[in-house]
Amino acid sequence: MTRSQRHVLTLVLLAVTMMLTGCLGIWTSHYNVIGTVTEKDTGIPLAGALVTMGTRRAITDARGNFELKMLAAGQRELNVELDGYEPEVLNVDLTSNKTIDVGLASELPPFQEDSLQFFDWDWYDMVGDTVDYATLYYELDRDLVFGSSSSIELDRIVALVNGQPMEGEVGWDNGAVPLEMGENTFQIRVWDTEGYARSSALYTFYTDMDRLDLRVLMTWAGEADLDLHMFKRDPEEPNVFAHGNDDRHVYYSNQCPSDFGSADEENPIYEWDGWEYCSWESIILPVLTPGEYHIWIYPYTMYERTTGQLKVILNATSSTPTETTFDFSFDVDDEATEYYVITLRVDEDGEATLVEVQPEDYL
Repeated sequence: MTRSQRHVLTLVLLAVTMMLTGCLGIWTSHYNVIGTVTEKDTGIPLAGALVTMGTRRAITDARGNFELKMLAAGQRELNVELDGYEPEVLNVDLTSNKTIDVGLASELPPFQEDSLQFFDWDWYDMVGDTVDYATLYYELDRDLVFGSSSSIELDRIVALVNGQPMEGEVGWDNGAVPLEMGENTFQIRVWDTEGYARSSALYTFYTDMDRLDLRVLMTWAGEADLDLHMFKRDPEEPNVFAHGNDDRHVYYSNQCPSDFGSADEENPIYEWDGWEYCSWESIILPVLTPGEYHIWIYPYTMYERTTGQLKVILNATSSTPTETTFDFSFDVDDEATEYYVITLRVDEDGEATLVEVQPEDYL
């Protein structure tokens, strides 16, 4: 080998060494951080907290857990923020993968659990942690949230279902939240007029349904009272919105009709009639039978422009549920004007298909 060849080989080996060293350096100098965010004094897990380190960020899940990946090694700052709680900043010497638990302080006294009660369908007292159907009903005694002797005034209440917030008005003593099939978490978070927050304990509930062929779930954000309606008709019958007609019609005024099918499980249940800001309504039907199920929305009262979603969930208890989402929006001028969404057509073999059926005027 000539001198020039040895020189070239040396340069190649040096370049390869530098590349490998760089790659290994990149690999070994980045680490992951996992942890849980809780209330500092109670240990209650906090969903929705923002956790950041440099440009990396994460939102805590229903159980307060977070994970930050591929963080550069060195002296770093871990920042944790949540509306209503004091922010926390931790200095971290990041030389390996770490587990870091963070406690957030609040100016308010702890949430008193005896202020919160849970109920099953038709407001029966809960027995254990299993819920009939797919809705959890609760009652919050605002006067007991911080103890009977407290004078703290509540300004805002949010129910967190599987970590996702569902707003509600402070004026109501009771509420309900839709649950998913299987395991669900539930938590109440309250704010006072100064903006400080406290959270209830994290509760776990399970839905108990062997079969749920159809669920129609409507949610909206805006100050409005929207009503969900579903009519069952034979294919040769017209698709007509008939507000005051209870014939095969499930809605807020006919919540448990018995004329959709011959068996109890073939008839729908109107789970919740929402009427407040940022609310929801739901219809469930355990067993579908042949026919056409026409789904409508009726903007009963409109105070402002309101947007929302309607989800048609089929075979919710099976291993292969399907979900179709329809977005909608209503203006104040849409009040008392019925709105057709979609039709679920079920054939004689039980096959369900979403179709559009041209509505006809009410006769």
